[in-house]
Amino acid sequence: MEEYSDNKKETGFVITYTQTREGSVVVAALSDNAPAILMNFPSTATDEAHIIYRQLRELLRSRGNANQDHAIIRQEIEKLFTSYKNNNKFSNIKNDSVKISKQEKFVANPGKNLTIDVDGVTYLRLPVKTQIGRAHV
Repeated sequence: MEEYSDNKKETGFVITYTQTREGSVVVAALSDNAPAILMNFPSTATDEAHIIYRQLRELLRSRGNANQDHAIIRQEIEKLFTSYKNNNKFSNIKNDSVKISKQEKFVANPGKNLTIDVDGVTYLRLPVKTQIGRAHV
């Protein structure tokens, strides 16, 4: 896995490039306080995955140096992913073989909230997946 985190403080994002055992590649824009943005490339498009990884690194470097707002940077990352998927002129891969998705980091259980107010203070509840085992005696 390759990771670019040089401008995380200024941009709020880390960019990763991960090749799977099958040869496909996932390029991701990760943030501590927003859903991840993922772009999946088939094994026939690893060069294209590396190109967008480098473009995302440059986007973070330039926007971080300009002290641009994190929300605007996120919009620009989404635009770059979408533009690349829709206008891929660098190869013969099909647009439908490149997938873009957003992945939530934390999801509340049904009927629950991620935040809770106690005496006028709002706390963030972090759901943790657990499995409770019961021993029958």
